[in-house]
Amino acid sequence: MIGRCVVHSPKNILSKIPALEALFCLDMMKYGKVVIDSIQKIIPNANEQVLSSIVYHIAHLNKYDIEKAFQIFLSIIENASEELFVLSFNSAQYYVHHDFSRLENYLIRAQKIENENFRRNISAMLYFTWVRKYPKAEQYLFEYIENDT
Repeated sequence: MIGRCVVHSPKNILSKIPALEALFCLDMMKYGKVVIDSIQKIIPNANEQVLSSIVYHIAHLNKYDIEKAFQIFLSIIENASEELFVLSFNSAQYYVHHDFSRLENYLIRAQKIENENFRRNISAMLYFTWVRKYPKAEQYLFEYIENDT
């Protein structure tokens, strides 16, 4: 474990899953492979609570292997419930800068989410992608604005 490990989680989900919390507190440069392997074994039979914890914190693995972490993120959100999808924003804000083009389905689905806080966060994220001139960012931003009015 690294010095002070404070893991912020929605609704204190991780406090109910101490072993999973411990995974995200490890030094990812040293234990990243073990964490990724463990998560990949957990996902197929994981319940919503476990998936919520993983998707909320998966970006911690970016230091070790951002592409593998991104693939895990995409696999979880593919069939995620709306609540799980909303929690995914914490990690999505990192992956939007890793490979914006592969988040197309995420951005399309985000337009349908009614959670006010999520919508505010997504619109800010889309604004910054537009400012940075990411491909198709303008299209997504203005579609999002149009659907929001």
